Amino acid sequence: MRRAQAPTIRGTVRPHLRVVKGPWTSPRKRRPGGPPVAGVDLAVVDGALCRGPDADLFFEESAAAIAHAKEICNRCPVIDACLRQALDNRERYGVFGGLTANERERRLQGREAAA
Repeated sequence: MRRAQAPTIRGTVRPHLRVVKGPWTSPRKRRPGGPPVAGVDLAVVDGALCRGPDADLFFEESAAAIAHAKEICNRCPVIDACLRQALDNRERYGVFGGLTANERERRLQGREAAA
């Protein structure tokens, strides 16, 4: 009798490359939610105008996209809280509180120099 082998990646029989099967391996099986991210005030996130399908706009690097993102920020009711949260968490990418990452970095350096 021939012994059945476990499924492998591209036909290899090396045990460390065997395909793992089970419900725990599928990303679709994960439930949404989870613990909140430390330092993120959900009231700020819920009230933000940037929330939604166009959120990628705030992480683009073209001058036009940055200008458009800043226009949206300037109309946002939570702009001050968003900026404070981005500075406190040292967000390194994107437009938060109407400022780019470089503008926030300069503001942080000024804050540290004054202290």
